[in-house]
Amino acid sequence: FDRRPRMTKLTAADAAFFLTETVNTPRHVGGLQIFELPPRAGKNYCRSLLKELQRFDSAVPPFNQWVRFNRLGIPHWETDQDFDIDRHLFLHDLPAGSTRNELYPLVAGLHEPVMDRDRPLWEFHIISGLTKRRFAIYTKMHHAYADGITMTSWMVASLANSSDAKLKTPIWSRPIEHRKTKQSGEFHLSDEFRNMLQQQLSSLKSVKGVAKISSQLVLEKLNLTRNAIALPFMADRSTPLTGHITPDRQVATASVPMERVNRIRKAARASLNHVALSCIDDALHRYLDDLHCPMDGPITIAMPVSLRKKGGVKASSGNQVGLVLVDLADQTDDPYERLRDIGVKLRYVRYQVDELPAGSILAYSMVIGVSAELLQAFNLGNMVPPLCHTLVSNVPGPRETLYLKGARLAEHYPISTLAPNNRLNITLYSYDRFLHFGLVGTQKLEDLKRLGDHIYQAFVDLEDAVLDPLNENAKSAFPAP
Repeated sequence: FDRRPRMTKLTAADAAFFLTETVNTPRHVGGLQIFELPPRAGKNYCRSLLKELQRFDSAVPPFNQWVRFNRLGIPHWETDQDFDIDRHLFLHDLPAGSTRNELYPLVAGLHEPVMDRDRPLWEFHIISGLTKRRFAIYTKMHHAYADGITMTSWMVASLANSSDAKLKTPIWSRPIEHRKTKQSGEFHLSDEFRNMLQQQLSSLKSVKGVAKISSQLVLEKLNLTRNAIALPFMADRSTPLTGHITPDRQVATASVPMERVNRIRKAARASLNHVALSCIDDALHRYLDDLHCPMDGPITIAMPVSLRKKGGVKASSGNQVGLVLVDLADQTDDPYERLRDIGVKLRYVRYQVDELPAGSILAYSMVIGVSAELLQAFNLGNMVPPLCHTLVSNVPGPRETLYLKGARLAEHYPISTLAPNNRLNITLYSYDRFLHFGLVGTQKLEDLKRLGDHIYQAFVDLEDAVLDPLNENAKSAFPAP
């Protein structure tokens, strides 16, 4: 009987997160969850929760796997035969009555360091002592394991839909669903021929798609098209949003009620992304104004897009995302005009993604991503324009209220990794009745909390502009087709 650890190759996308990791740019992502204690919970609730979780001392793939390199230097997943749950679960006791002013610096400090590669690359931190009978959980996981959509599905599966439900099996011990494959030894010549033909056709479509993207970039560069595609490495490098990345981190958040977001969407015939990016765009301009670094041109963002096939297994591990660039609104002080401008530009992006095969988008993403990493590795960030000003992600979360051992999950903020030469990352997460914004940046950005405040104020201003009955323009932000 062969007892050697099972080895699985990393995909190119997963390996990229691992191989580009440095002390200054760790490639893990985190999630900050804030829970309300159950009505009858005592002061030892968090310590009791830790003990219950420690009983789940065995892990399933990928949570019992670490990355190793073969003789050719190629990384692969290998099972940790001496998995120790105590190296992954932690309890932090803040002084009783602590607020976000104490919580966020603690989380930022936990988010800073590169994860120890001598153990599976994930951590689970319980944080007690928050005011209003609350506690927090900060989860940290290497991006090589999965993308945000996958991690969300794992999280939802480990929480309950009722406050009366008992503690469910946590994510590290819960078997993950994978796509069905043929049993080993089963072989059909017709199936193999069909698969080979499909792979060849897929490769041909990907090559054609990359050629189409390249031609669009050339036409845009020659000013023969306008806003058909965002050009990479054209972002203004004079802003504090870009430049050399240091290992220190700070965390901030913002939240807006989903009910109010939906009123804006209905009135303006806009999508969630239209509204969210309008608020982010306005807030970034206000923040740069505060720092005496105003921008006259549009802010360029990179946005991850899911490349998963409809009906695919969402719980399977691995990254299935591409990267697209978006130029946000031209300079304006009118929230309505900003919403309309961003909506038009996002439609171009949507057309682009829908018309191209996933392989083309992935190949383009890898090219610009590797180029950005090389610029950072050779410290050329101050000489060559960065890929973009910041990275903005939107991870859809569950609409229903979730519970952990009777504790209601009140808020969920994603805390992601920083892109090359970008000092800021903003990730959206829709959960229950709110749209949450998780902000992470280096200490080079002054008072990141101010940016979170600006996001909420920009939302209020957009709401007033769109829902104002005297504003005739707001009634037709996105006319019905």
